[in-house]
Amino acid sequence: MSAKGSGFTIRTSLSALVVTCIVPTLVTTIFLVFHAYDSERLRSDQRRVETARALMQAVDRELSSGEGTLEALATSPYLTSGDLQSFRAQLEDVQRYRPNNNFVLSDGNGQQLINTLLTPGSVLPRHGNPEQLRKVFEIGKPVISDLYLGGVTRRPIISIDVPVIRGNKVVYDLSMGFQPAYLGEILQVQRVPSDRLIAIFDSKGVAVARTWLPERYVGHMGAPQLVKRMQEVAEDSIDNVSVEGIPLVSSFSRSSVSNWTVAIGVTKQANLHQLWLSIGWIAGVAALSMLAGLALAALLAERIRRPIHALQAPAEALGLGKPVTMPTLRLKEANDVAQVLVKASQLLRQRTDERDLAAKAEREMRTIKQRLEHSEAFQRRIFEEAPNAIILVEPSGRIVRANAEAERVFGYSGEELLRLRVEDLVPEESTGRHQALRESYSEHPARRPMGTDGNLYGRRADGSVFPVDVMLSPLQLSEGTLTIATVRDITDLRRHEEQLGSALREKETLLKELYHRVKNNLQVIASMISLQERSMAGDATRIALKEAADRVSAMALVHEKLYQSGNLSSIALDEYIADLCKRLGDAAGAGEHGIRLDTEVEAVQIGLDLAVPLGLVLNELVSNCLKHAFPGGRQGRILVRLERMAMHAMRLTVADDGVGLPPGMTPAASTTLGLKLVTALAAQLDAEFSLESQQGTVATFTFPIPGQERI
Repeated sequence: MSAKGSGFTIRTSLSALVVTCIVPTLVTTIFLVFHAYDSERLRSDQRRVETARALMQAVDRELSSGEGTLEALATSPYLTSGDLQSFRAQLEDVQRYRPNNNFVLSDGNGQQLINTLLTPGSVLPRHGNPEQLRKVFEIGKPVISDLYLGGVTRRPIISIDVPVIRGNKVVYDLSMGFQPAYLGEILQVQRVPSDRLIAIFDSKGVAVARTWLPERYVGHMGAPQLVKRMQEVAEDSIDNVSVEGIPLVSSFSRSSVSNWTVAIGVTKQANLHQLWLSIGWIAGVAALSMLAGLALAALLAERIRRPIHALQAPAEALGLGKPVTMPTLRLKEANDVAQVLVKASQLLRQRTDERDLAAKAEREMRTIKQRLEHSEAFQRRIFEEAPNAIILVEPSGRIVRANAEAERVFGYSGEELLRLRVEDLVPEESTGRHQALRESYSEHPARRPMGTDGNLYGRRADGSVFPVDVMLSPLQLSEGTLTIATVRDITDLRRHEEQLGSALREKETLLKELYHRVKNNLQVIASMISLQERSMAGDATRIALKEAADRVSAMALVHEKLYQSGNLSSIALDEYIADLCKRLGDAAGAGEHGIRLDTEVEAVQIGLDLAVPLGLVLNELVSNCLKHAFPGGRQGRILVRLERMAMHAMRLTVADDGVGLPPGMTPAASTTLGLKLVTALAAQLDAEFSLESQQGTVATFTFPIPGQERI
């Protein structure tokens, strides 16, 4: 008799063991997922705060630029002399460089004396923000206003007011006004996605500029919860509802200079979607790990079950007196039992030899058949589950087999593909060329990619064309050679490459705009210094102002070269030296006085950190030669040479054949600002500077250029 129990199977027991081991890991993984969610949200909030801080700094720079312009204008001698007509002309000259601004001059009673929005002789109203006017006269310092209604335009404006001080007393208020839309342009260049809102608020929480519906909400208070929090702390991230009624996650940064605030809000739905995308891989890895554990348990259970199950038939055969044959079992204990059964069966083999041989042959054939079927099924599954489309093609071009991915990619069913030729899967204009290439490949089959230019396209059942990547491999069979074509749809890859190219072009555009604005600001400063120079009476003061303007122009030329360069990170030093020397020579009238200015420079690229101080050094040395080397109409030559001294060092030489240095003159003993500036810049650049008299004057400036190579 035999008894059958209903206990646990080996497969069930191993699966339960794996689940028991996985549960703690699963709990830990869930905790890590939620922890990663919180951490990612904090990082997301911090990134928005940093972006808001950077935008606020850009706004502060714009306000500081306007404040600097007003402070320079407040020193005008026309205000001292009371010549308001000439001062208005000076304001109009400056306004040509700042077309988005208007200027207003008011007295202590709030009466406007000059307003560039109105023509001369017009009746001028009172100052549009009397509280700000009173504050300027009380504290005697610049004040940046909140949004208020302009006295002339009767529209919301922002103004910067600076005091005009004479004899330690505020005598006028000089104001610069601009429309909120001017600051809104700073937000527009950010290319803000539609699910994000950026807004600029004044110190009271009134919206000065914003990306959503600015025409409706600029000039109105922001969301109450956000405004309240902005007045409590300088930077933070909160959940709030926008004035449009949209739930947001908002981050903000308040300026310590203007007390204004930039806030960035992202819709809660978009923020949540982004957070889960960033941590989704953790949940995926956990799920895959659990599935892998269960699959491994099933595999091990099957490997144990098969040897034990294989013992059942031999044991029964032995009991019935039948021949016993045992294959090698992978489980040692089962194999030991099998050996015992084999030894027992040998006692019966003498009487059942012929029957044993026949049974053995039958079992061997059955085993081989099973292995062949398993191998075929395994290979078929690999073929069908491949991530890329696989097509087998005869030399005639007829498709003989295709996997499921090929059906999905090309939009045909399996039966439809077997009725097609491979040329039916390429664009119509390429069928002739493709047939010639196929015939050529059939003559010389080898494993290689198809095409060399990367511009391959496939054609779907609906006629649509898409980019592909194709790998060809020959398959040698007894009846002939087939071609295995592995096809990959690279539409997403092409789209990603285009997005990367677009992002790179946007970055280059922003850098060019930055260099262009810096150059323009430096040129404005140089122009303002030149205006001031023309209004000064003393020669020494005018010379000092001209030298300052030349130094600013030298720095502006560096940014102009960076703006014009191809890589935006360095400039050609040889071109910069030639341009700067020509400008200095033309400004001093060197050609008219018989002074020849020559350059001999090697081609080398340098960065902004080296170009600015080097330009100031060259400006001082060449200017000194032009001013002092050829007195009394004397003619001569100035040579500027740049040569490489070592792998990472260059030497700049400025030499003239003029009258030479005064007796005892050295850089250390000089009291002039120019040579002091050169000496200070030499220390800053870790350079060596010398000044000698050798049939004229020779100045050498040897400086390191780490990481630069000869061009």
